[in-house]
Amino acid sequence: MPLCEYFLASEAELTSVAEEGAPSDGLIKVDAKGFDVVPVESLANRLGLDDAVEAGEPTVHGEGFEWFAQRLTPEMVTALASLDEGALQEHARALIETPEVEWPEGDLIQLLKTLSEMAQRAQREGKALCMWVSV
Repeated sequence: MPLCEYFLASEAELTSVAEEGAPSDGLIKVDAKGFDVVPVESLANRLGLDDAVEAGEPTVHGEGFEWFAQRLTPEMVTALASLDEGALQEHARALIETPEVEWPEGDLIQLLKTLSEMAQRAQREGKALCMWVSV
């Protein structure tokens, strides 16, 4: 199961991620081991979106792509920011039924709630909500 974190970053902070290979401790972030590309794309599909992350090569990455960070699409950030408690629970229950998600329901609800709060903050502060994965 790949390591995964979601974090908020300005362009300068993304440059820092590129230099360090991971989101620094100073960034707003959440550990989401295992809730990486396939699960977040499944969530995007449930939200009626085509993509959760920006298309193309990752925003920043290691030389051999042993780690990478990608911005979530503006549409995904907007959708996450608008989720209420009922929607968080509904999506968590549906996602735990997929083989790619190995999270207990309560933990997944909390992760989705945290991502929703981070999306709201990203919108307020004009920052990107990004996913970092290390394989």
